[in-house]
Amino acid sequence: MFITERNKSKQHIHLETLERRAELSKKESLDLGRYRSGYAGEKEYDTVFDETGHDHLYIFRDIWLRIDNGNIQFDALIVADNIMIVNEIKNYSGNYSYENDM
Repeated sequence: MFITERNKSKQHIHLETLERRAELSKKESLDLGRYRSGYAGEKEYDTVFDETGHDHLYIFRDIWLRIDNGNIQFDALIVADNIMIVNEIKNYSGNYSYENDM
């Protein structure tokens, strides 16, 4: 069962709003593309969970923790019985290869 909602980050919303009102800089355009891709990957992850079922799991999405002077964000924390699984979701595209341990 999903416990928390998945929402766009403040930066993502800011850049989408800015895009409707002005021309974005190259860096802003790249950042917005990254935010959109990441959010799409996270929504796809949620869809897979919905299709396969998650009745006996507690799924916390977009959890932010403040540790010392920094913040960390977890895309998904899955809790079941006495186990907790942390999932970091990436939505990369392109050609990747693995050679010579690299």
